[in-house]
Amino acid sequence: MQRATKEKLTQLYIATFDRVPDSAGMDCWLDSGMSLEEIARSFFDQEETKKLYSDMNDEEFISRIYENVLERKADSVGLSYWKEQLDSGAVDRDTFILAIIDGAQEHPEDAKIIDYKEEVGLYYLDAGLNDAVLAKELIANLPVYNPGQ
Repeated sequence: MQRATKEKLTQLYIATFDRVPDSAGMDCWLDSGMSLEEIARSFFDQEETKKLYSDMNDEEFISRIYENVLERKADSVGLSYWKEQLDSGAVDRDTFILAIIDGAQEHPEDAKIIDYKEEVGLYYLDAGLNDAVLAKELIANLPVYNPGQ
């Protein structure tokens, strides 16, 4: 099991909620003593997650997470693979999210995107901010990462 660090939790917040974490929530999760996997699972008991995903089928869910993490749609092979994994019960939605985050680290361009978002999230946390609307707007209005600029 992965240890829940500020960096990993920031990535999980971005992937799950498409926003940076608020400092109060981050402190609560870090103080919980739970592993990253346990926190990811617990996210699906949260009202925010239920509002975001309860009406989505697996294909819509996969597409949303790809966009949250990678700023792009899932390719047909990835979409088909993950849909099969979710439909069969081989993975749960929380496990899928962690797999997408981990998989992004294996591809340099994808890693740059999630690392860029993480950096913004950590800056927000270091400022001690707790405004959920601002946390959402920050990611929504984030300039697209372009390593060539």
